[in-house]
Amino acid sequence: MAAAGDWLTKSYSYSGRKLIITKNNWSDVPPEILSLILSQLFFKDRHNFKLVCRSWSSVVPNAPQLPPPANSRHLHSPCLIIPQSSTPSRWKIFHSLHNAFYYLDVPPQVEHAEIMFSKDGWLLMSARSDFSPMFFFNPLTWERFELPPTDEPFDSICFTSPPTTDKCFVFGIFVFGTEFGLIRLGDMQWEIGPFNRGSIQPRICPPVFHCGVYHYLGSGAPRSRDLVTFDPMRTGPARCLPKPKWTPDGNEEDDDEDYEKDHELYLAEAQGEILAVFVYNAERKLSVKRWDFGVSHWRRVQSLGGKCMYVSRNGSFVETRPCHGLENKIYLNKFFGESGVLYSMATGMYHSIEGGFASRDGYRLACNFDFATWIKLRNYSNCVATHSILAITCNPKTQTTQRHRQRPRDADAKSLVGGGDGPDKPFLQIMLMSQPKSPIPK
Repeated sequence: MAAAGDWLTKSYSYSGRKLIITKNNWSDVPPEILSLILSQLFFKDRHNFKLVCRSWSSVVPNAPQLPPPANSRHLHSPCLIIPQSSTPSRWKIFHSLHNAFYYLDVPPQVEHAEIMFSKDGWLLMSARSDFSPMFFFNPLTWERFELPPTDEPFDSICFTSPPTTDKCFVFGIFVFGTEFGLIRLGDMQWEIGPFNRGSIQPRICPPVFHCGVYHYLGSGAPRSRDLVTFDPMRTGPARCLPKPKWTPDGNEEDDDEDYEKDHELYLAEAQGEILAVFVYNAERKLSVKRWDFGVSHWRRVQSLGGKCMYVSRNGSFVETRPCHGLENKIYLNKFFGESGVLYSMATGMYHSIEGGFASRDGYRLACNFDFATWIKLRNYSNCVATHSILAITCNPKTQTTQRHRQRPRDADAKSLVGGGDGPDKPFLQIMLMSQPKSPIPK
């Protein structure tokens, strides 16, 4: 029986009834086949691919193409947006699949704005000055949709659908959780009302929209981390739905965790369920739980299956694994050196993507990216048709980055935004900062 991989190193032919097996060298595999194999590999497998032989290593480019080409299945891999206070006109973007950075220019209207929430490729943003209206912003197309102003800033906020749809509602909670704000995009005025929350204090963690109602994390007596429900279709005090009394079921570990001090909380909706990531105590112990609507209590999640989570203060979501080996992991908005950091549900440990760090606690992780926000960029194909792209080529001798402007083949100068590259024209700039080096835990 032929062993796995024999099709690469052996060829078979017949001379009459006699089977002739010809052995080939690994270096004789056609470059076209190698490139096809390489396109499906990431991290550890990509690293091992380079070690087979010199000819295989020569097929691996010096740096991944960022952003991925429009026909790539990895085009919409989630990215972490890191606004730069020193250069507000340019955002730093971390590409989770390639463990690399690039830069994205933003218009002047966005330079000093704060990201409030992220969903479906859109950002809900607010200027840092008081009473400034919030607006939706697409980082790739530069589209903006403005909302009416409010008298007070929101503590936490979310929206239901992209602003390009007619079902885009925005729901937010004001300071100290005493009032709520609700508006449908296109309306001229917010609906502002009292928040009848009882003794439950809303947390900063953004609400999530699920099955027609909003859910947000609360705190306070008698128990912490309750999931409170707000129904926009009801009126008066009935909008905040009562939480059934919880009877402990004997799961002492889960019950004890309910009283531990948490440092970080993240909420996400996934296939009809609400998931939460709790990071406890100084050790940064991490736990994933799902909300059991039957008994109104959190249940521990042991595995995400073929999914992975991306969590950040102003937006968290669940996605199908981008490629084999990356499932059952939680991508954080933290770094170890220049490498992104994830939490593996299989090992119960924090790992750097490049493989140089593994720990059960998060003491050594850089925490100065707390305001970085995950986003799944969309409409990139539209962006290519209307923007100039700064492509990357690397000089293997000097390892310096040379930049070349490229225009879409199917578009002439008139089809570009404004037809040029003036200061008010959208311009996407890409600059490679790092690349994967060694294995990711499986």
